[in-house]
Amino acid sequence: MIVMVINFLSVVNAIDISEIEQNPVGVDSGREWVELYSLDIFNLEGFNLENNDGDIHKLSGNFSGYFVVTFES
Repeated sequence: MIVMVINFLSVVNAIDISEIEQNPVGVDSGREWVELYSLDIFNLEGFNLENNDGDIHKLSGNFSGYFVVTFES
């Protein structure tokens, strides 16, 4: 009798939006930012962030832990 055991390992990379600054109070318009968090190394290639004005910020690179994306005017 032959017994074969196959383990399927599913790899799930998760990313969280941990904090945002949508519209700072005062004359510092255009300094919005988004903080991303991942326990694992996360590849941002192919991901975008879009604001209410329709402006798209293409993401790239790898990160692990916290990563802040800033939107300068």
